[in-house]
Amino acid sequence: MAIAVLLSAASLGIWWSLSGDASVRYETVPVAIGDLARDVNATGSVNPELTIIVGTYVSGVIQELSCDYNTEIKRGQTCAKIDPRPYQSIVDQAKTSLAIAKAQLEKDKASLT
Repeated sequence: MAIAVLLSAASLGIWWSLSGDASVRYETVPVAIGDLARDVNATGSVNPELTIIVGTYVSGVIQELSCDYNTEIKRGQTCAKIDPRPYQSIVDQAKTSLAIAKAQLEKDKASLT
């Protein structure tokens, strides 16, 4: 029994001496005037407090993107500009069709008289 107690005490002493120095260390520097800096370190994932689905009325090729994931936006802010060329060509075709229809109307009026 005494041998077990001595053996336990010896192994506890060896473990205690090999476990490393866990003492507090202080760093001292001379007093100086300067800026204060505050750092925050964190691990893990960051989740937003509030998620809002932003919808769109049209779709197409994005010409310019000014918002990124988790960008704080304000009402009326433009986040993406869609390339207007495909839509402009549709408008131009419609204007041309209207001009042709007006010309055909004038032709038909002339034929009627």
